[in-house]
Amino acid sequence: MGDDFKKKVVEILKRFKFNFSENSDEFKISLYDKDKKIGFLRPITNLLGEDEENYVKLLSQWRSDNWQAYPTVFKVTHEGTRKWIKEQLVEREDRILFMIIANNNYPIGHLGLSNFNFGKKEAEIDNVVRGVKNTFPGALTLALNTVNDWAFNKLGLVKLFLRVFYDNTHAIKFYERCGFKGIKKIPLRKIVDGDVVKFEELSKDEESLSNRYFYLMELEQGR
Repeated sequence: MGDDFKKKVVEILKRFKFNFSENSDEFKISLYDKDKKIGFLRPITNLLGEDEENYVKLLSQWRSDNWQAYPTVFKVTHEGTRKWIKEQLVEREDRILFMIIANNNYPIGHLGLSNFNFGKKEAEIDNVVRGVKNTFPGALTLALNTVNDWAFNKLGLVKLFLRVFYDNTHAIKFYERCGFKGIKKIPLRKIVDGDVVKFEELSKDEESLSNRYFYLMELEQGR
């Protein structure tokens, strides 16, 4: 049963990442504010066509601009982003990232799913970023709620989870408005390796070494 579920989900993600066409709405997920369509979610795919350079530029810029929200901080380059798209998004069977596209075809952010636990039918909300500020208010909320619904109703997941820095109260309140509940704090240790700074998770026994915390939040289907 678990293998059948994994096969189904992986196939859906693969079709979104490899069969997408700008000329078709089949793999675009519409965003609605009540009855008004305000945009859509566009998967990052193996062939980005004429959008590739712009998407690489935007993903790089947004990663740099929002460095404080990530557990690993490093010097972002376009070449590194291009490699990340290929190896960590497109080629990973348990990950998908959507660009949030406004009705004028203007990308304003991104979010996705990662780290699937196929046995438990769970996945992690991944890479939630509002790249363009002060425009299309509520778009990120609509995008997250839409991905949640898609994960539950299309993929058949029963639970979504995410990890956010415990001191990022703005983000925590945002996720709470979208239905996520706080579960526990996860201790982290800061590690500096040259130009790279990262926070690694610690066990409960190692909590005295902690510099910071993640906050684990969850959303169950039907909640």
